[in-house]
Amino acid sequence: MKKIITAVAAIAMATTMFAADVAATVKMAGSLFNLDADSNVSALKVADDATESYKAAIALSANGDKAGASVKYTNKPTLTRGDYTIWFAPADALKITLGNSDKAINQEHIDWCNSDTNVAGYGFKADVNVDALSASVMLYPGEGNFYFANKEAAQTALNVGYSADFGSIGVMADFEANFKKMAFGLGYSGAVDSTSYFVNALVYMNDGLSSIRAEAYVSTAVESVGINVFLPFTYVMKGANAWSVCGNNWHKGSIGYAGNKDGQVILGTTAKITMPVASMGAYLYIASNDWLAETLAVEVKPGLTGSVGSMGWEAALDMNINGGKFSLDVPFVATVNF
Repeated sequence: MKKIITAVAAIAMATTMFAADVAATVKMAGSLFNLDADSNVSALKVADDATESYKAAIALSANGDKAGASVKYTNKPTLTRGDYTIWFAPADALKITLGNSDKAINQEHIDWCNSDTNVAGYGFKADVNVDALSASVMLYPGEGNFYFANKEAAQTALNVGYSADFGSIGVMADFEANFKKMAFGLGYSGAVDSTSYFVNALVYMNDGLSSIRAEAYVSTAVESVGINVFLPFTYVMKGANAWSVCGNNWHKGSIGYAGNKDGQVILGTTAKITMPVASMGAYLYIASNDWLAETLAVEVKPGLTGSVGSMGWEAALDMNINGGKFSLDVPFVATVNF
């Protein structure tokens, strides 16, 4: 709590020194009902670990023309994990970010985290934008560490993009473990009328070529119905050396992924359909990280969204089938932005 108060005070002081756009978010989450895979029943929970780590429970930001800062406290493992960022622009075409940052060639807009072209970390980031050309250099030693120490370099990444009338093209390179692990990516994004899409391709090297991955995403609307589909495909050549830029081995939680082995083919899906219902919004979310797994795991989650005054809310029926076992949760999230 002391860290939170200090962060609020720091941003408040910064806003008095220069004109800035100030924003804050408070998110509370929990579960109304839960039936786990062993048929244990529980209900009515509000807890710090109720949402995923990439969803901020408390977020504060102050941004001006030349500099800004943000602080995010997330809910896992407890409300003590924070993401801190300060940025400044010494020139019109140059932006320097200190602290937490990330960059992706293309990112899906369902969970906003599934593309393995996304490089994220804590350290130094430089963004250069000149007309249609953009470039980012990321040096991520991790919090409290030196980028270069004992003749070894920490995570190093590069992202270059070009946008034109035909769409956007991007390339990325990621080097980890003192340049022993390498990943290279290429992506294209475009749009036709109300449909936007992208394709990404990646190769991974760890003592030779270890795996390849392809990602496809499409977002479209049919009248008031929105459709979003993300399709990742991975072929593992050397299971013992397989790895992921995002560090998640191509899976979220336990939704259908059991490890790597030589010659393994991994085919996943994340899909979300949205539509208005009266004064609310409705959605259907479906995900599996590997439809070809020996033990199939699928998540199906219909949900509703709405608002009460300045508070937005979301509630869902989260159903999971994993290895023949069924679990059910009724999560809720309440959010206030100010």
